[in-house]
Amino acid sequence: MENKNQRICIIGGGPAGTSMAMYLEKNGYDNYVIYEKSDRVGGKAFSPKMKVKNAQGKWEDRTIEMGAVMGCDTYFAVHECEEYAQEAIQDEKTIKAS
Repeated sequence: MENKNQRICIIGGGPAGTSMAMYLEKNGYDNYVIYEKSDRVGGKAFSPKMKVKNAQGKWEDRTIEMGAVMGCDTYFAVHECEEYAQEAIQDEKTIKAS
């Protein structure tokens, strides 16, 4: 694609959709939208939050990195996409619930 302003629609905010958006943006494409049907991104590959006690004995929400726990070779790629998607949601930039 030569025209970097061409509109792009990405269906699904799972690892494939978020990595597609991340790599499009890294290559200068920024006119895209990710459509996701659920209320979170990550698809079946996401890091759940759990209540854990911190060093002071207080309960707090912590992300449990399931890829790292399971020893996945692709953990870092999924984690990078997950971080990108969370930043995009906070910026209210590109991800829309459908």
